Amino acid sequence: MNYDMHVWFIIFVLAVVVSVAMQAIVLLAVLFGIARLYAKVKQIEAKLLYHAAVITDLTTKARDAVDVLMRIGHNVADISDQARSVADLAGDVSRKQLGYADQVATDVLTGVEQLSGSIEKGISEPAREFRAISVGLRTALTLLFHRSSGDSGFREAQRGSRFDHRKAG
Repeated sequence: MNYDMHVWFIIFVLAVVVSVAMQAIVLLAVLFGIARLYAKVKQIEAKLLYHAAVITDLTTKARDAVDVLMRIGHNVADISDQARSVADLAGDVSRKQLGYADQVATDVLTGVEQLSGSIEKGISEPAREFRAISVGLRTALTLLFHRSSGDSGFREAQRGSRFDHRKAG
């Protein structure tokens, strides 16, 4: 073998050794990077598992809250239906009571009007009769007491005894 070739062979071997060493260094760097990346992935996975548990818990609580809200909605609807029926019943009863109270008030007012008319009639008729009787008695007494004194008293009694129906009523 030739000396030149031998040198080239050594250079070639050295180049291969350097190349393999560089590949080994790169491979170690890649393995180190993968190990760090694997640790980061595990850390992210732990966070995701924690957040997944929180999200699952929140989802369960949200479903429970929706169920409770649905039950509350149904209860409110039932209560409002019951309140509406009670209000309708109260309205019917109050309308009936108002009708009855109106009838009673109308009857009382009619009775008061009739009573007032009867009282007025009962007072005014006897007053007219009393006035007529008193005028008649006065005329009779005047005639009786003045007849003995003469004719002039009779004319005076006649003038005083004239009954004016407009004054009596």
